[in-house]
Amino acid sequence: MNSVSHIDIANCNGIRFAKTEVLSSTAQKVERRHHLLRAMLLNYAEHQPVNILFKNQQGHLFEIECAVIAVTDEHVMLKSGIILPVPSIVLIELL
Repeated sequence: MNSVSHIDIANCNGIRFAKTEVLSSTAQKVERRHHLLRAMLLNYAEHQPVNILFKNQQGHLFEIECAVIAVTDEHVMLKSGIILPVPSIVLIELL
């Protein structure tokens, strides 16, 4: 398994996110969507941050603690204005 690099949201601008889907099953994709929507709702209701694990183009895993502002079918907008492509996201951990 790949090691996870923890990064600060301020250092996220230079990362090139994976463009291909990192999850293999439909069930995992549905669960990821559910967790993203829940993270967005929790941010607005309770200002609760989440940890998002994602892969870059080289396949390295990164973890970032952030607040989810908006979720679309293709992208996730974080509080700092960072936009992550949904297919690059491996896991969302609610804190």
